[in-house]
Amino acid sequence: MSKSHWEGSEFSSRLTSPRTEGQDSQNCQLVRITSSSTSSLMSATGVSDRGTYGATAYSTVRGSPGELSPINSTPSSPRSRMTDIFSASLVSNTGYVHIEDDPEVPSEHDNMTSQALFKCKQKVLKPYLRLLSFLGWHPIVSGMSDRWWARVINTVYPVVVVIIIVLGYIVQYALCYRRLPNRYDKEAQKYDNVTFNSTLLCHPGVFTNYVIPDILHAAAFLYSFYVIRWKENEHMVTLMERVFLQTSSIHSGWLSQPRLIKVLRALLWLNVIWVVVSICGHALHVTALTQGAENRYNPHFLFFHANGTAHYALLGLLLAGLLAMDIVYASVMTNYAIQCHLLLTHMRCTMVRTQQKLVTLPQAMKDMSDEMQYLRTLNDKVATAVSLLLFNVMSLFALRLWDLFNSPPTALYMSASFMRTFVMLALLALPLVQACRVTNAGYALQRLGLEIAVRPFGYQDTPAAEIYSFQLFTSCLQPRAKLFRVPIHASWILSICLTLALALLVALQLDFIKTSL
Repeated sequence: MSKSHWEGSEFSSRLTSPRTEGQDSQNCQLVRITSSSTSSLMSATGVSDRGTYGATAYSTVRGSPGELSPINSTPSSPRSRMTDIFSASLVSNTGYVHIEDDPEVPSEHDNMTSQALFKCKQKVLKPYLRLLSFLGWHPIVSGMSDRWWARVINTVYPVVVVIIIVLGYIVQYALCYRRLPNRYDKEAQKYDNVTFNSTLLCHPGVFTNYVIPDILHAAAFLYSFYVIRWKENEHMVTLMERVFLQTSSIHSGWLSQPRLIKVLRALLWLNVIWVVVSICGHALHVTALTQGAENRYNPHFLFFHANGTAHYALLGLLLAGLLAMDIVYASVMTNYAIQCHLLLTHMRCTMVRTQQKLVTLPQAMKDMSDEMQYLRTLNDKVATAVSLLLFNVMSLFALRLWDLFNSPPTALYMSASFMRTFVMLALLALPLVQACRVTNAGYALQRLGLEIAVRPFGYQDTPAAEIYSFQLFTSCLQPRAKLFRVPIHASWILSICLTLALALLVALQLDFIKTSL
């Protein structure tokens, strides 16, 4: 083997000492393969590790003393910043070691950083990116942007998603179907016999019941597409990586990495469950309206008369449009909830590491400054789409709550009303609860400087000027999660809920709200 081959490779090897008498007469060579790519993420997060960023694989090759066995390898391609994981396989009949790339199985010799980033990618990041890809917010074919067919798919697929959503808007109006209570469906029956030349209106509230909600929904979808697909969205991946690196050294409690993985995956599964329950609620609602004698609802299209196959095809298109709209609702809220949970976990890890003096006060201030930048991105970009949809969600929840109290005394219709009210309540509560949790974590971070200044356990040898600088820095922080550009506090949300609950109870007791319950 030529000398240049060994000089061009990034391998380092050393020979073990000869075995003592009574052991195997053959010696072992220990070959160490290290990744050529390193990441600046180590220094950015303040995580130190004795190993190299990436994985390290070891294998032994039997050979004669003082002789290197040849290694069959080729220069590796550029690695992603997630992890570099290699595996080595021994071919005993030739005495050669073959090195092959296997990113799915980490070696037992991988350092803590590689293991944390591998779990981040496999357990959370991949399912999260699949969710975004399903809506067209992320390239559906990633890693092949240089191929023409990949560019075509990544361009055409979002257009198809937009067309399905727009057709859902149109078919809902054509069918006079909306997500509102039954009294509007009764009014829509006045137009059951409308012909193509008639005025294409379901009822006088077409602008408030169709146009405004659909505009808000479309604006939220397009804004999320712009922020996630076209704007720089690396902050989400970077935040996830940093949180996984910080929790890799915590093995128990609420901040442990297994707990973090469970919560994030639970949020992704809640997204799926919410969509399924919402579609079932729509199906029950239409079935109850169609079968009920008092609330007879005959699905009829305004634009033309459709019978037989065409009628059921349009009903299927309506279901597809409702499904796409519900997925947008759930995905926008889930995206916000995931980023909120990552940010508050990052804040709590910073607080714990500072209290235990695992980091210096200047490094803690740097971490807090980065967290405020992440919070500004959350409030300015991600929360905007959530705020647009919350207008629709709050109005739908109020109307469906009214419909729940005035639903006909049939099991089918009451089940549909309860299910439709519950899904709106869950969708409304998720972003509000997560925003309150982020604000509470920010308050705890703001009080940290005062706690260290009053009781400097572990910081007795730290200069007083440094402690006071840290206290001044934390007191100037404004870590508040915002929706509608308004800070969200748990006390405010609780006060509003109690006031509305009291008003609802009084209205029911005074018969201002008629109920069939």
